[in-house]
Amino acid sequence: MLALEFIPLSRGVRGLFFVGYIINLFFSFNSYSQESSNITSTLKRIQQQQTVADSYFLKGIFPSYISKNSRYSEKQKDNNVFYNALIGYTLNSLKSDLSPSDKLIVDSIQKQNQFVHQKFKNTKGRNTYNFSRTDTAFTFPYNNWIPKLRGDLAFPDDLDCTALILMSENAPDSIVKQVHALMQQYTNKGKLKTTFKSYRKSAAYSSCI
Repeated sequence: MLALEFIPLSRGVRGLFFVGYIINLFFSFNSYSQESSNITSTLKRIQQQQTVADSYFLKGIFPSYISKNSRYSEKQKDNNVFYNALIGYTLNSLKSDLSPSDKLIVDSIQKQNQFVHQKFKNTKGRNTYNFSRTDTAFTFPYNNWIPKLRGDLAFPDDLDCTALILMSENAPDSIVKQVHALMQQYTNKGKLKTTFKSYRKSAAYSSCI
């Protein structure tokens, strides 16, 4: 057992210790308050990035852009679900550690995300999602890169977006198992050809399903 010896202190010394304790408590509280304030302001900034109304971007989508130039001096608007899925998944992972008021902000963001997700869901009933909208025809912004991509397009569903959206929405196990079974049909059967050599023998899923 650890024995503690009490050492009598003068009133002045005890007072100094008490003042030091209060100062330390104040700075600890101030640090916590500042951290909490930073979290709230960051969440509000994220919330403000979701489109309210735009002639091109969907309501509730996080705007993104595409460019063919390395300097990004020229860019075009691009409606895609990836950032909603990624931000939604990240916020969902952190939500349990947030304050009640910050959780309300996350809930508001996620409500908008769920509306957006439906615009990218597979139209034939499969629980998968596309990188680009499935409710309207899609035209690739820079179709001069690949002549075959001219005109209206229908890209395959995207496994990355699908996984992030399902985790973001806390999808039920029945749907998760269904999609996991589907994923097994898109594993590499041999060497990967579209990545770095050091990864070509790794087990992987195709992103396009």
